Amino acid sequence: MLFPNLLRRKTQSILLSFFSLILLSGCSDNDLLAPPTQFTLNINSPVESIIEGQALTIRITLDREAPQAFNGIYEIAGSATKGTDFIGISGVYVFAPGDQSITFTSNIINDGLMEGQETIVLSLSQTGLPQGINLGESASITITVWGK
Repeated sequence: MLFPNLLRRKTQSILLSFFSLILLSGCSDNDLLAPPTQFTLNINSPVESIIEGQALTIRITLDREAPQAFNGIYEIAGSATKGTDFIGISGVYVFAPGDQSITFTSNIINDGLMEGQETIVLSLSQTGLPQGINLGESASITITVWGK
């Protein structure tokens, strides 16, 4: 009977010391159980349509500063053709530690053809992103390109 009582007192003493240390350090129970930090990634443009011959600005943003360097990919789709209708969109982007947004520009080529409207669709991909960086609600944009 002596041994279980001694063991219980030692266990209580250790637990009391542990929680005292937490209280003195300013930690709360929630700090011990907090999930890993999550970041949200979005893509946007100040315009939804553009005329051939103009420059298109694309911005990819995080909801807070990048915790580390990482790169990602975005898929390019739509009826406009890379190299014929636009240039400057590679499908790859890079964030440096501390970046909260990156911007790149695509030149929309005036091909002189009467082809009506075309579209460029850019969609961020979750593939290859570090753990904790997730796609937001604006992970895809469609830009309408109008011929001259």
